[in-house]
Amino acid sequence: MDKMTVWEYIQQPDKLDNDSLAYLEDLVNRYPYFAVAQCLYVRNLKNLHHRSFETALGKAALYVPARDRLFAFLDPDAYVLKPEVRKPPVATSVSPVNRADNLIDSFLTGNQVSERPARTRGRVADVRTDYIGYLLQMEEQQTDTSSTSSSTESVPRLNHQDLIDDFIGQGDKRIVLSQEETVSHPEIEEQSMGEGDCFTETLAKIYIKQGRYEKAIEIIRKLSLKNPKKNCYFADQIRFLEKLIINNKNK
Repeated sequence: MDKMTVWEYIQQPDKLDNDSLAYLEDLVNRYPYFAVAQCLYVRNLKNLHHRSFETALGKAALYVPARDRLFAFLDPDAYVLKPEVRKPPVATSVSPVNRADNLIDSFLTGNQVSERPARTRGRVADVRTDYIGYLLQMEEQQTDTSSTSSSTESVPRLNHQDLIDDFIGQGDKRIVLSQEETVSHPEIEEQSMGEGDCFTETLAKIYIKQGRYEKAIEIIRKLSLKNPKKNCYFADQIRFLEKLIINNKNK
């Protein structure tokens, strides 16, 4: 695998063509868990309006950790990057209802309100703000596990350009759908959750927005069983939802 070639594709995804398609197809066949290659391969198919695009997209969604980032990479024009405007704190009382709404909004945008001190993580690239850099860093760590040097703390932060800058280097900015393309989530019936259905974090977030916290916890617990490596991440979400349930009962 030529790292420089992959890096050039990351910097200029709009230039992916027939020549790059064969290379990326061979790359994902040899390294199916290489998430960056999966993103680039699907983007290449989309650029060429290839008939295999939908099939490849379904496969890539299984290997890419964050699907929302994958879709933003495939169709950046459908997303508007808005900086978060931080207002100074106002000394006013907050009702329990407003507090619950604020907690839900923070949870859905990935900025949970924590009552515990923030813990320092020894990870150079933040998965929320530097997704491609995070994936590349994880690949680098997996190939260097036999080395005795502590390279995981000395990996330099990657500087992206052009579209990649807008995609993953926005710091405190969040990605929101443009107003004309915003889709409201309909009420989901209880019967739609069969044992064979695919439980996703997206479905859990829909339940949270509807105030159906018990159903969201049920989905997250199943996700935790399927993904034991993310137990700590799911445990934080479950504790957060349990606090919301207690807060609603005390209204």
